Amino acid sequence: MMVVRLTRKLAEEIDGIDLSSRHVGDVLYLDGVQARLLIAEGWAEPVTESEHHPAGVAEVPRVRLD
Repeated sequence: MMVVRLTRKLAEEIDGIDLSSRHVGDVLYLDGVQARLLIAEGWAEPVTESEHHPAGVAEVPRVRLD
C-alpha cells in the first residue's frame, strides 16, 4: 500500500484506475502498482510520513480506490 496525492486529473480514468469521484489534492491509498503508475504519469506525488500523520492531527482523511 502506498499513499499518494492526486496532483492533476486529465480524465476520469487512467489505465483502468477510476478517478471519476476523485479531485486534485485528494489523498489516495493505493496498491503499489497503481500508485507508481499515477506517479510515473505525473498525476500524483507520494505523500511522506510526516504529511501523512502531521503532528497534532489524529488522522488524514482517507480515500481508497478498490
